Amino acid sequence: MKLTGIKVSEAKPSDRERKLSDGGGLYLLIKPNGTKTWRYKYRFNGKELTLAIGLYPEVSLKLARQRHKAARELLASGVDPNQDKRDQKLAAELAAGNTFGMVAEEWAAVRLSGLTDATIERNTSVVSSEQILLTKNPTQSGVPRGSCNNA
Repeated sequence: MKLTGIKVSEAKPSDRERKLSDGGGLYLLIKPNGTKTWRYKYRFNGKELTLAIGLYPEVSLKLARQRHKAARELLASGVDPNQDKRDQKLAAELAAGNTFGMVAEEWAAVRLSGLTDATIERNTSVVSSEQILLTKNPTQSGVPRGSCNNA
């Protein structure tokens, strides 16, 4: 049975987590502290996965159903909705210039001016080694996970 806006808004927390199902894998998870979260349970490559759609009331029942439908369409085309969400977030971070390397370059330009060559070399080598460690994780480096051979 489909949920209604009234059922969702009047749902009260209990001493344990509860799920109110809307059908097709979409449900509202109600935690004991009163938090209400829209989730979509699905299977991809034989694994059961969960996609967090958003918090109620910021994400209404209607919007949750729209996002659920979009996730189902991605699944039907062979794309994992969680991976697509991560890729979109990463693309937004790259577009905004929020990668570690970009922020480190800005930091170096501001903080290292006027220092001795030895200090500049030491600080940039530390930042470079941290950047190398981050690039070993393809989701942090700007390389989509599916494009790596070891993914």
